Amino acid sequence: MSSTATRKYLQLRPRAFLQAAPCATEMTALFNCWSSGGIEATACREAATAVTKCIATASAKGPAKGQNLNQHFVRLQIPAVNQPRRYR
Repeated sequence: MSSTATRKYLQLRPRAFLQAAPCATEMTALFNCWSSGGIEATACREAATAVTKCIATASAKGPAKGQNLNQHFVRLQIPAVNQPRRYR
């Protein structure tokens, strides 16, 4: 292997497969409402119920597959994944 060749390391979660939080837009709307009117504002009830509904539907779907991939790598004790490489 030449010194100019690039090395490709194992990526557990490539950026192409990262997903946004399922209730991020509802939470953002609620936080914006709280910041503009205070936490006890009655105008924020609609945003709060939207967040509650979103969380209920997201938890009913269950966790996404592949979230415990890191746990399996640790259990298998794969040195390339669990420990950084040390070069001499």
